[in-house]
Amino acid sequence: MQKAFAEERLFAVLSSILNVPLESLSLDSSRSSLQEWDSLNHLYVVLALEEEFNIEFSDDEIASLRSASGLRDALMAKTAERTV
Repeated sequence: MQKAFAEERLFAVLSSILNVPLESLSLDSSRSSLQEWDSLNHLYVVLALEEEFNIEFSDDEIASLRSASGLRDALMAKTAERTV
């Protein structure tokens, strides 16, 4: 999967779940920079991404994902696993 396509879908999910404008999101967006990205919304984001990309994150991965860039990298890795 191309990074740009993954980022576009990631930002759409983040915007929808966190109820923030799409243009306010970047790869630097994180749980510490967005007050809307609380622990409950983090779970909603992860569940939405699992559904959107047809993947599954482990509990350890869920706990370690704290930023848009981290989510993008994890999505790229997970989708690459499926094609191998």
